[in-house]
Amino acid sequence: MGSNLDATKKSGQRLVSHDVEYDEVFVVASHITPIPGGVRPNFIASLVENVYNSAVRLWEKARDRKVKPLALDVKETVLSDIEIAQPRLPL
Repeated sequence: MGSNLDATKKSGQRLVSHDVEYDEVFVVASHITPIPGGVRPNFIASLVENVYNSAVRLWEKARDRKVKPLALDVKETVLSDIEIAQPRLPL
């Protein structure tokens, strides 16, 4: 598969793609059909579809997950932000 510029269009060049090596197959093939605009639009559409399907699967998997919250360890005194941010010695 390859892409190249086709200069046969009156308005200038256009990007076309072939699913075969054109020069080698031209000798034996009766028709070779270029893909106008190349394969990029199809590739992008497939990529977006795959990303969407993956996101749906992840969402469904996360929805089915059973989450059990951890028990809270409530302290009597609450440290201020400054006290928390001060460097501490390792325990």
